[in-house]
Amino acid sequence: MEIAMVGDTIVPLNEAMVSGNERSCYFGDGVYEAIRCCNGRLFALDRHMARLKNSLQQMDMLEKVDMEQVQHRIDRALAEAGLPDSMLYFHITRGCALRSHDYINDWKPGFYLTVRAFSPQEKRTCKVITHPDWRWKRCD
Repeated sequence: MEIAMVGDTIVPLNEAMVSGNERSCYFGDGVYEAIRCCNGRLFALDRHMARLKNSLQQMDMLEKVDMEQVQHRIDRALAEAGLPDSMLYFHITRGCALRSHDYINDWKPGFYLTVRAFSPQEKRTCKVITHPDWRWKRCD
């Protein structure tokens, strides 16, 4: 079954809800990982968790996030979903607060996770045209 986990609560994917005051809704204020699960095993989990830890450190969020709890939530969600071939996505945020660019120091992490069925698509070829990506130079 495709599921979502908001905090510690697991619900069917189409029933998941997050607060309108979630800072990730306003500012994308958080970090995420997406991990492919093949035959019941998460691909390169150690590398994903190391990257998550580094991202949290860079965002000055690591000291408020319990990495063991994150691992426990991942394991619990995968067991509950029962989808051996799936895509796991999770997002850790600075939680809920009234909209303000600055954040308060006593924030509590928000956690959102989904497990969706995944089937590799048939390989196809196509012609493409490339163009420089200027988005990062135009953050206005």
